[in-house]
Amino acid sequence: FQIVGGFEKLLAAYAKAGGARVAPAHVRLHELCLLAGWYRDAIEGTSPHSPEDQLSHFVNVLRRTIAEGP
Repeated sequence: FQIVGGFEKLLAAYAKAGGARVAPAHVRLHELCLLAGWYRDAIEGTSPHSPEDQLSHFVNVLRRTIAEGP
């Protein structure tokens, strides 16, 4: 989502591909799950990224999710 309107473009692409509206909260939950897994991998040493970097990404997405609300 590193582009202007990226999140909205992603939701529109999901809707176009599947024909159904995708709730932003569902996308955020999926993103948090992915980031949690990447953090686990970093802790276990199976990722080239540091645990601190992965945790920082997770916290940033979590903050955005909380700010956006349900």
